[in-house]
Amino acid sequence: MEEVHFLIIPDPCRSANRGGLGWIILAGRPTSPWYAGAMNQTKRTKATIGRRVACLASCALSCNPGPRVFRRILANTSLILASILGGVVACEIVLRFGFPKYEHLAASVLRMDQERIWENIPRSQFPVRHPDTGEYHLVRHNDLALRQHRNIRPSTWQTAVHVGFFGDSFLENTLLPVQYSFTEPLDYLLNAAGRFNVLNFGVDGYGTEQSYLHYLNFKETNLDYVFYLFCFNDIVDISKTKLFHLDERGKLINVAANQIHFLLRFLSKLHITYLVLENSNTLSVAWTEFARDVRGDFSTRYQRDAPFDLEVDQEKSLRIFGAILRPWKTAVEEAGGAFYVVFLPMEADPVDDTLLKAQRVVEQDVRAETIDLLQCAEERIPGFKYPTHIKFRNDAHWNEAGNMLAAQCLYRFIEGSSDLPRTTETALTDRLQTYYSAFRDDGGQSPVAAERGDMQSAVDTEVLAAIRRKYLELDLGAVEALGEAAEKTRTMEPTVRGEWDIYTLDDTLLYKKTDCQIEDTERRFFLQWVPVEGARDLPLAELRLHGVRRFGVHLDQEFVHADFSFAAHGRVVDGECVAHVPLPPFAVARAMTGQFEEIGEEEYRNIWQANVPLGER
Repeated sequence: MEEVHFLIIPDPCRSANRGGLGWIILAGRPTSPWYAGAMNQTKRTKATIGRRVACLASCALSCNPGPRVFRRILANTSLILASILGGVVACEIVLRFGFPKYEHLAASVLRMDQERIWENIPRSQFPVRHPDTGEYHLVRHNDLALRQHRNIRPSTWQTAVHVGFFGDSFLENTLLPVQYSFTEPLDYLLNAAGRFNVLNFGVDGYGTEQSYLHYLNFKETNLDYVFYLFCFNDIVDISKTKLFHLDERGKLINVAANQIHFLLRFLSKLHITYLVLENSNTLSVAWTEFARDVRGDFSTRYQRDAPFDLEVDQEKSLRIFGAILRPWKTAVEEAGGAFYVVFLPMEADPVDDTLLKAQRVVEQDVRAETIDLLQCAEERIPGFKYPTHIKFRNDAHWNEAGNMLAAQCLYRFIEGSSDLPRTTETALTDRLQTYYSAFRDDGGQSPVAAERGDMQSAVDTEVLAAIRRKYLELDLGAVEALGEAAEKTRTMEPTVRGEWDIYTLDDTLLYKKTDCQIEDTERRFFLQWVPVEGARDLPLAELRLHGVRRFGVHLDQEFVHADFSFAAHGRVVDGECVAHVPLPPFAVARAMTGQFEEIGEEEYRNIWQANVPLGER
C-alpha cells in the first residue's frame, strides 16, 4: 500500500479578509508535484500569519504602517518623556526650595585633582579595639594629619633631622596604641643620640602611588630621610586605583584622582537622586557608595575596601611601580635628602614571587638602597617565623614585638648611615625598656616585658613622665580638659540624672559616675544625635570624628549613631569615672544615650537610657 500524507494548512484568503483563521485539508502522496508546492505555500502562509499576529498584538501599529503612524508614535513617545522630565524637574524644585534635606550632598564638590583619593583628617579621633587584648584605644591624628599623638612644631624644624616614613596600615598601626607604633620608640632612640623628628605618614590602604602623592603634598619642610615601606599588595593597588599609567613612550602619566563619569557627576548634583536612593531598600548599598563618592572626605573611599581578587597585569604594574619610585627618589635627593625602600618582614610565598620581583625593580631599575626587615629579624631572632614572633594572634598585621623589632633595625640602619656614635646592644635594649616602662597598663602588650621578663633597674619617675608627655601629648591634653570639665560640674546640677549623671557643657556632653565599678566602664555607650528639624548641615566627613556608623530613623525622627566606649572618651578623675564627648558639627536638638550589653548574636539589652535636651546647639 502506498503511503498517503495529510496536510492541514491555513487558508490565507479567509485569514486576511474575514478576520479569522480558516483551514484547508489536503491528502496525497509525498512524491506528488502538488505536495512540494503545498509545502512551499505553507511556509509562505506561516510568515503571513506571523506578521498578522504581530500587527494584532500592537495597539499602536496597523498592518500597513506608514509615515503618519510613525509620526504618531514619535509624538506619543516625546509626550511621555516630556512628562517624566517635567515631573523630575518639578520634584527637584520642590526638594531644593521646600525640603532642602539633601543640600549638603548635592552642593559638595568632587575632588577632581591630582591628589590622593582619600586622606586622614587633621585633629581627628576614633576608637579602635586591639585585636588580641580586646581593649579599646583612641586613634588620633595631629595637626599635620599624621597618626601620632604629638604635634610636630615648626620651631623644631630648623634644628632637627627629619625622618619621614610613608606606607600603608603596617605603618599607620591603628590596631595598636600609638606608643607601640615603631616610629615612636625609634624617635626616642634617635633623640637619645641627636635631635630628630620621626614622622609617620602612614595611611591605611595606601599603595605606592598614593604614598608618592602623599610625599608630594607635604609642603611643611624638607625630609632628610624618606623611607617607603613596601607591602606585597602595593602592586595590586597600582591596578586598583589606576592613578598612574604609562603612555606609548613609557612616560609616567598621573591620572586625576576620582575620574568620575560625567553622568554620575550630573546625578550627584540632583536632590532627587538622594531621595530615590534613601527611600529604596534595594539600593541601600548603592546609597552608601554613592554618598561616599560625592562627599569630599569619603570620596571613593569604598575603593580601599574593594576586594583584591581583580585581574592584575603584574608585569605592567611592576613597570609602573618602578616608574613611580624613580621620580620619587629624584625629588627626595634634589631636596637634599636620602631615599630608601623598606621591605616588611614577611616570609616570601613560594607561589607568589611579587616580593622578589619588586626587590629586583628597586635595586636594579630604580637603584635605590633597600632595607630588608626579614633579614634583620632572622639575624636578631633565632628560628624567626613571622606568624609566631611578630604577628597578632587574631590579625595578619605585626604586633608590638614586630614594631619594636622594626625600631631596632631602622635605628641601626640610620646610625650606620649618619655620624651617630655606635650604641652597644645592651644600651639599646636598656633605652627601649626605659621607653616602654613609661606606658605600662596602657592597653598594649609590652614587647620588652616578653623579652626580658620586665626586669629592670628603677627609672626616675620624672624621666618616665617626660616620655609620656612627649608621645602622648594629645592624650594628656584631653585628660586635662576632662579634669577641668569634671571640676566645673561640682557646682552644677546635671542636665539628666541617671545611672550616669550627664552634664551639657559648652560644646560637649560630660558623663560622670561617682561609685564607678569596672563593669560600668566595660559596657558600651550608645549615643544618637537628633538634628534640629530641617537641619541642612550634616557633613559626613566630620561625623567620622565621633565614630559615626550610619544614619537611622526611629519614631519618624532622623538621628546619627555615634556609639562610643569609655576607653576612647573617658578616664578616672579623682575617684570618679568621667567621659567627655564633643557635640557634632551640626545643629542638634537632643541626644538619646545610655549603655547596653550584648545578650546574643545581634541582640542587645539596654542597661539604662535617657534623653538629653540640647535646644539649638
